[in-house]
Amino acid sequence: MGPINVRDLGSAVAKTTSMEIKANLNKDQTVTPGYAVGEMEDYATDPTTGHRPDFVVELTVIDSAGGKRRLEVGLVRDA
Repeated sequence: MGPINVRDLGSAVAKTTSMEIKANLNKDQTVTPGYAVGEMEDYATDPTTGHRPDFVVELTVIDSAGGKRRLEVGLVRDA
């Protein structure tokens, strides 16, 4: 076993153009009462405001320059 040199492989990095999330969510999760659109965005900016997501999925995506970005998808359970 030894180090692998990937510098000269010549592989191009492609930006992420689409994604799909397949997940099983907890059916026993409490329904979020009175949730309003935008409240999770408020929470992301300042956790003392808005509404915390019930579920969070973290994904890594590639931008158009080949850089990795972390994407967090927050979900709220409603009735």
